[in-house]
Amino acid sequence: MPVDIITKSAQDVITDVKRTFGDESGVQITDSDIIRWINAAQLEVAMRNPEVLPAMVLINATAGQADYPLLANIPNVLTIQSIHYNNKPVKHMQFQEAEQFLMGEEANYGSTSPDFWYERAGVITFFPPSSETVAAAIKVYYNKRPEVVTSNTLLSLSDHYYNGILAYVLEQAYLLDENPQLAGVVAAKFDQNVTRMQERTATQSDYYPFITVIED
Repeated sequence: MPVDIITKSAQDVITDVKRTFGDESGVQITDSDIIRWINAAQLEVAMRNPEVLPAMVLINATAGQADYPLLANIPNVLTIQSIHYNNKPVKHMQFQEAEQFLMGEEANYGSTSPDFWYERAGVITFFPPSSETVAAAIKVYYNKRPEVVTSNTLLSLSDHYYNGILAYVLEQAYLLDENPQLAGVVAAKFDQNVTRMQERTATQSDYYPFITVIED
């Protein structure tokens, strides 16, 4: 897996995009336009490649509690990779699979640890819920949403994605300029960059539920 080093800032993108686009004075595209496109580019990369921005959080387990709201416990979550309970992986089930299981089995609420978990509407549900209250028993491995950048901050993604971010931003600029031909060229470069990095960060895990955040 490539080492993540971040040296590029949003200002680097602004400078390179304006120079490539030929609008260094900012007449057609403004800094705020580019910042908005940078944030969109980083989110698109993270959604396509769940191996970027890995993170882990510990959550207290409460006796008898089955439901744990994700955003309340992990505000920056984008995808879930794996959940452990007392350092042991807990099986994941799709929502429909979990419902079928629960309808066909007698509930066993006496276990000290859950047999499986599922996610629905931003809530993690364990079955059966733990019969004990244990501090930091739930360990969630997840991938973070990229932080929103400003012109003075570093990018959230490593330098490996810099050319891809440039390509995405230039695509938006060319579309704004009503130049679909150049937009298509740089869009292909963005896809190539993301695909190449996906191959370099290939994972053995096969489950990444995305968490949808509804904007106000």
